[in-house]
Amino acid sequence: MLLYFLSLIETEENKSKFEKIFNQHKKLMLFVALRVIKDPQLAQDAVQNAFLKIINHLDDIEEISSHRTKHFIVIITRNAAIDIQRKETHQRHIYEEDMSTFADPISNIDLTAIEVQYIIEKIKLLPDIYRDILQLKIQYDFNHRQIANALNISGTTARKRLERARKLLSESLKEGN
Repeated sequence: MLLYFLSLIETEENKSKFEKIFNQHKKLMLFVALRVIKDPQLAQDAVQNAFLKIINHLDDIEEISSHRTKHFIVIITRNAAIDIQRKETHQRHIYEEDMSTFADPISNIDLTAIEVQYIIEKIKLLPDIYRDILQLKIQYDFNHRQIANALNISGTTARKRLERARKLLSESLKEGN
């Protein structure tokens, strides 16, 4: 399987980086996929799909052993597993609702370390679908197209989920809970 993935990568530097990622994170990725999909064969398919996504984002990965990279890989794997689960069960898209546009609650604000930590804790309390998209936007500075590609969703869906995530975060911050 590794040889197949390496054949898709052009530069030796990226091949080396991918091989390290593959060897270091493949067990974690399978564990994450199995938590979403209880079928080991489908979980393996999700991991393979996740590796294909990771290949497309090798330039975004700076340090292979960092927590940031690990978290990025977990997000990609979980979403690949969710995609397979959704296809297998023929579920329709659940998260359809109308919400009005709102301002980004954390743009153009000078924050202290305590305030940043508070916001991070609020983000962690959001449902996975919204937490992941906010983390890709804020932590990795992905644009809508990159988010859509990483999560295997349309650009419109990425924009709408980001809008909803920001609104949920804003409401959570206003409540102070």
